Amino acid sequence: MVQGSRDAMGDHSTVQGYDLSKNIQLHWLEDGNHDLKPRVKSGFTHEQHLLEAAETVTTFIKSRI
Repeated sequence: MVQGSRDAMGDHSTVQGYDLSKNIQLHWLEDGNHDLKPRVKSGFTHEQHLLEAAETVTTFIKSRI
């Protein structure tokens, strides 16, 4: 699961309360909101976050097949 650290629907404290399967791996994108978009002042771009999310998901899937 790729999650933005500023996601109002699932920030760190909220997600910690979820009863997630041990098969789920969390990957946090610093300063990302619900659509993974960071604020300009963070130094990250939306494109960087989307690329990192895609790479993370690809790596996870490859590890399972």
